[in-house]
Formats: sequence, structure tokens, C-alpha cells
Amino acid sequence: QPERLGRRHPARVFLVHPAADGAADRVRLAACPDGSEMVELQLDPGRAASVVMPHLAGDLPVVLLWRGSDPRGDAEFRLWSGLANRVLVDAQRLRLSAAQVAALARELPPGVSLGELTWTRLTPWRLLLCQGLEGELAAPEGIREVAIAAGGLGRGGSLAATLFTGWL
Repeated sequence: QPERLGRRHPARVFLVHPAADGAADRVRLAACPDGSEMVELQLDPGRAASVVMPHLAGDLPVVLLWRGSDPRGDAEFRLWSGLANRVLVDAQRLRLSAAQVAALARELPPGVSLGELTWTRLTPWRLLLCQGLEGELAAPEGIREVAIAAGGLGRGGSLAATLFTGWL
């Protein structure tokens, strides 16, 4: 929702949905008082990028939030990521391991960075641990041990646990 970005960060948001085979193209436009715009497109995935590309502002960053299926080896993902400066994925939802996320980052075009939403979900846990280690909220006897145990994503374990352990 572009109206939530506020006056300091006006944006042009393209929300692209693949159209079912044989479905008619749909376009919906919404302008917000703060200068933001939202364009919702429902059309053939093969045509969507060519419709969006001429409307990108050359001097503004392009962020791709990939909500599709596993992006590894996906031709549509390669096309969209080639238009972006930054790509955001939810590796936890996609069930990607840390090694697979690292491989995905290496596959992106030069100059395109990868952001991972699992890291953002760890912010409250990181803050809680920091509060326990320092300042007035620290436990008087101090924290002597932190154990992280998580199952999950196959042999690599949980991505969240891997990221949190790396941060520690």
C-alpha cells in the first residue's frame, strides 16, 4: 500500500499477478495524496515485464519483492531481478537453506543485492538478547550460555537458527 510509505518516501508500486490462461488483462491504478502511485496488473507473465519496464523511473531504485515459487532456475525471476537494484525473498516461506540463499545471491545480475525477510523476523530476538547482556536490564549474574536448537530445512537446519547463530 503506497499510502503507508508517507510523504518522505513516495513510490511507484507495481503489483503484478499472473493471469490465468485465456483470462483478460486487468489494470487498476491508484494515486495517493502523498505522490505515491500503485498499479495493479493481472496479465500474462511473459508480457508483464515489458509493460512495467517503460514506467520505471531511471533515477530511483527498483526493489523486487518476490512472492512467487522457488526462484532458483525460474526464468521469470531472472527477468524481473534483472530490472531490480535489490531483490527481497522470504526464504523461510520458500524453504530455502542458508546455502541455497547464498547461491541465489551469487546468481543475481551484477549490482543487484539480495535481502532476506527471515533476518527481519529475528530483530525482536536480537534486541531481547542485547538487553539481557548490557545496560540496566542485564541480569545481575549475567548470561552465561545461549543455546539455539531448531530443526527444519533438511541437513542445513533452520535458516533462522543459522542466521541468529551467525549474528552471535
